[in-house]
Amino acid sequence: MTNSLSSLQSLPFWLSRWLGYRPSTPPKLLHYEIYLWSFIGSFCGLVLIQAVFEYSLYFVTRGVPPIIASYGAGAVLVYGAIEAPLAQPRALIGGQFLGALTGVCITKLFHLLPTEETFQKLLWICGSLACSSSIVVMQITGTTHPPGGATALLAAISPEVRQLGWYYLPVILLSSTLALAVALIVNNIRRRYPLYWFRPCQIDVSTNSEGSSTASLEKGVGHV
Repeated sequence: MTNSLSSLQSLPFWLSRWLGYRPSTPPKLLHYEIYLWSFIGSFCGLVLIQAVFEYSLYFVTRGVPPIIASYGAGAVLVYGAIEAPLAQPRALIGGQFLGALTGVCITKLFHLLPTEETFQKLLWICGSLACSSSIVVMQITGTTHPPGGATALLAAISPEVRQLGWYYLPVILLSSTLALAVALIVNNIRRRYPLYWFRPCQIDVSTNSEGSSTASLEKGVGHV
């Protein structure tokens, strides 16, 4: 098993620390400190996403709504439960993007129905199918991120999002990148994020000279 920790160790510490690398396990924070940084992170992340889509002329002229519903749920993970596997970058970026992709694909298929009236009558099935399909896609790809289900659902049931069509994908990708950028900054001031980038820590099982098995945990810090 290749340890990719060295890829971050080779970077200057002032840079690698903001990517989740620590040479040793950081001390555990008091509860009130965790609450404070969770509040600061979620506030900054949601404000940034809303500001970009509310006030950027590029997005305003294209009628892009602030896709904030699913990121409100995502903020709980990315800024509150930062050690959870569902909050790591692979889940955040991959889950949101695949949720959007699945939702748009399912909605486009339903739009092949003969009339708009028929589509509207079956919209409840379209939304349910989009969400449930996105769950399976995230499970298969190892990118499970619960808000990704809401992202898929919005692609079907929200008229504003449906009008975006395929443009919904880069919008979601940008929103996820902004959320991640804030998480890397705020979560690494006093905490550590992410625990890994693409794969979780693994357990090495080896046999010692006496024939008994020993297990060592490969830390996920800085894994890519």
